[in-house]
Amino acid sequence: MESQLAWSQSDLQVARDRQSALASELCESATSHKTAQADVARLGAAVEHKTRHLRTLRDNYERRLRVADNTIATHSAELDRLQDRVSTVDRDLVQASQRVCAAISQRDQARAEQDRVSAARDTIARLKKRITQVEKSQKSRQDLELALSTLRQERDSLVVQRDELLGQLGERFMEVTDLRAERDQAQERLSSIASFLPSAPSHKRARSESESPAQSARKSEGPASSSPFADPPDHLPRFPRSTAKGGSGGVSSSPAASDAGAHSDGGESSSGKSSSTRVFDSDAAGSDSGSAELSRGRDQFGMPSGPLSDVELAGLPSTAVS
Repeated sequence: MESQLAWSQSDLQVARDRQSALASELCESATSHKTAQADVARLGAAVEHKTRHLRTLRDNYERRLRVADNTIATHSAELDRLQDRVSTVDRDLVQASQRVCAAISQRDQARAEQDRVSAARDTIARLKKRITQVEKSQKSRQDLELALSTLRQERDSLVVQRDELLGQLGERFMEVTDLRAERDQAQERLSSIASFLPSAPSHKRARSESESPAQSARKSEGPASSSPFADPPDHLPRFPRSTAKGGSGGVSSSPAASDAGAHSDGGESSSGKSSSTRVFDSDAAGSDSGSAELSRGRDQFGMPSGPLSDVELAGLPSTAVS
């Protein structure tokens, strides 16, 4: 009977250890959740910075575009005027050629006409230079349009990254919700283990009463000190579901052993039952207080069961990123 009681107590200790491991992993999940929130805030700030930068570039582009349009209009008017001059020069050149063909004898006049032709050619060269300048201004406008398209692509990629991070944050919220349900199940199983543990035999009662006060104090302080829910569950951690499921499976094996021990010791005295009940009263009280603290921590934490919407994420408090 003592071996069965020791075996049940060892199973209970294993369950408590697993509960403490679950609590530590919940703390790690809360830390990673805060890190994810900081990353989301940092990416949101980066998106806002890029948006402001894009707005500034757009304003600069529109200002330069207006300047370029004014310059193009000015150059177009000047080009029309120069084209009129070119047409006039062409007409003069035709007249000069006619004069050259008609008056070969008048060489002096022909030389004068040749001078006018050379002047017209210089004017045409100047016009070509101005046309080249206008083409360069159009090329700079095309470069600005290309830069604007590149900035738009960067903005789209940042929006996609933000959506991915929001999806990951929702998945982590769901994992925390599942872990809470598994933790509640583990608490219920722990309380069932405490209720189904076998009581001590009546002939061992005298020896338990003759124990020293220090050993009695250690036994009474043991369940209180080993309660895995003494600390407030303000930091709910993240861990893989496979670990949590493995822990819950290990806990589920201990009620079967405790049930077998309870059925085998059905004929023991009421005094042994009362002594075992006193031993595990502190465990039940600790688990009840731990569940109350967990429910309060869950209400204070205020995490939803599903992923947040864009409006709820916008209402989250901003966190400083070092």
